[in-house]
Formats: sequence, structure tokens, C-alpha cells
Amino acid sequence: MTEERIYKNGTIYKLYSHINEFYYIGSTHTTTRQRKQQHLRKNTRVNKRVSEWIDDVGGDNIKILPLHTYTDLTSTQLRIFEDDEVKQHLGKEFCLNCNRAYRTEDEKQEYHKQYRKDNREKILEIAKKYRENNPEKVIHYRNTHKEEKAQWDKKRKQEHPEKIKAWGKQWRENNKDHLAVKQKEYRDKNPDKIRSYENNRDKEKRKQQAKESRERNKEKIRERAKKYRENNKEKIAQKKSETNYCIYCNKSITKDKYNRHCQTVSHIKNFILL
Repeated sequence: MTEERIYKNGTIYKLYSHINEFYYIGSTHTTTRQRKQQHLRKNTRVNKRVSEWIDDVGGDNIKILPLHTYTDLTSTQLRIFEDDEVKQHLGKEFCLNCNRAYRTEDEKQEYHKQYRKDNREKILEIAKKYRENNPEKVIHYRNTHKEEKAQWDKKRKQEHPEKIKAWGKQWRENNKDHLAVKQKEYRDKNPDKIRSYENNRDKEKRKQQAKESRERNKEKIRERAKKYRENNKEKIAQKKSETNYCIYCNKSITKDKYNRHCQTVSHIKNFILL
């Protein structure tokens, strides 16, 4: 990280006019005379409120008053001093400053977080208009940042699972009608997909229900099977004595051992050679 330049001088000043009571607090490393000229030049103006005020009262009526002077300090140090002065005036009726001059990283994060919260609708509207006016840029950005987006979504879901769940529930609740229309349009356009999905879903559901049922009735099923074997010994013995003829090995195999026989090495060799 490169070290900040140290300036020889730094000044906190007040820009004012005798025409009205409005004023502005600022800072500069140059002379106050040079800074005043920068304010008067339209191409170097940044603050809209100050710019409109200067145009309203006229450049000849603008005065600049040094409030504090410092020596041998960086721009950051000067902004901190300026911020101390600005905080005393922010919110006053005639003060044209609308922002602080300096914030720590934690303060910046808190400020942006609060700003997004207070201006949520405005931000969403701006984003919506941008997407509508720049569809190609939006598509290009999404395609080139898929991995980053996926990682960000995954991290956010892991860090805020309940918040994401609640947000999704609220969004669906607020967009019921829109979702209903979209779902109907999709079903009308993709009947085969819907039918296939429902069949698979029902199949999986039945499969899961059967598994859960077996798990719940494990002892009952075991007892019923035992009872069946005891009551049907002759029938089971007769079934076991029935044979299947293997044309590849040229011999008869009892039905209960036929599947196992088909997996033996001798059977496979005879099957290949035939």
C-alpha cells in the first residue's frame, strides 16, 4: 500500500454570501483564493446544491472565510478535520453540506446499508429501468459472472438461511397473481413436460411412501413373512423344486438358484461361446 502524500498546508473554509444566509463548509490544500475560483468555475463543480446557490446569488457575491489552518498533513487527515467541522453544521437550515466529509470503513458499510434500506424502492426502480434499457449488457454480465453469482448465492444462503427463506415466502405472497399467470403460461406451453414431471413426482412420492411404510412396519412385515412360510411349507418347497433349463449350459437349475447360476463364470463363458 502506497503512502499518502503529505501536503504543506491544509485549510477548512466557509463559503458564504451577504445575499442570503446559506453557506458551505469545505477543505483545500491550495489557497482559499484558488479554491474559491474552482467553486465559481462550472466545469469543476461537484455539489449540485452549492452550484445552484452560486448561480442564484452570483459569483461576485461569494465570499470565502478560512476557519482552521493546518500544516504537514495528508488528504485523509484533512478530511477528518473537515468532518469534525461539518458534523457541527449538518442538518442546520442554511447549511448546504448534505454529506459528511469522512467515514471509517465500518461507518461506510453502515451508511450504505442504511441508505439501501431507506431507498429500497428507488434503487429497485433504477435497477429495473437499467435492465429494460440495457438487455444485452445485462445478459452479457450474467453470462460472464455465473460462477461468482453462484458462489455468492451459496454463501448468502449458508449465512442467512432463515432470512432467505422468509424473504422468498414474502416475495411469493406479494406476487401471487403474477406467479399464477406465469405458471399457467408455462403449463399451456409445456404440457408434455408437466405430465412427465407429475408422473415422476408421483412415482417418487409413492416410492418414498412405500419405503417409510416398510420402515414403520418392519416387525409386522417380518412376522407376517414368518407366518406365511410356516403355513405354506409344502407350497414353498414345491416352488423351490421347480426348474429352469439353461440352454447355454445344457442343464436344469432350480428356480431359486437360476439367477445366481446366470452370474457364474461357466455360464458367462458358455453364453459368449455359443
